[in-house]
Amino acid sequence: MKLFRSLAVSILLLVGHAAPAHSEASAVNAIIQRMQINKNLGNMVFIQLATPPVDRGSCTGSPPNPSWHFLLLLDDETGAGKSMYAQLLVAFAAGQPVDLGGTGLCPWGTVEELKGVALRAN
Repeated sequence: MKLFRSLAVSILLLVGHAAPAHSEASAVNAIIQRMQINKNLGNMVFIQLATPPVDRGSCTGSPPNPSWHFLLLLDDETGAGKSMYAQLLVAFAAGQPVDLGGTGLCPWGTVEELKGVALRAN
């Protein structure tokens, strides 16, 4: 029994170290410079900030994507993507700063999927 327990613990430790860690990108007090939807690329919004995020998370490539910093998927089952898109449009139209957080996943090369949006007062 001790051998089985030791083996199980060893396997869990190895698997935990072998799994890739996803660090999440973030941008605080950011200004949205540009957004783009292209129906040929899928139901998503590409987001470019006026200043690239300092923390690019797991999606840092060589070189990082010069145009797009985050990607918002609109096809989620909860409808949160469309709500977040509405927040982004308000912020963009008003020139209002936002806080953005990524998922740590990169569905489009080195462009990180957006997980959250928080609007800030001017």
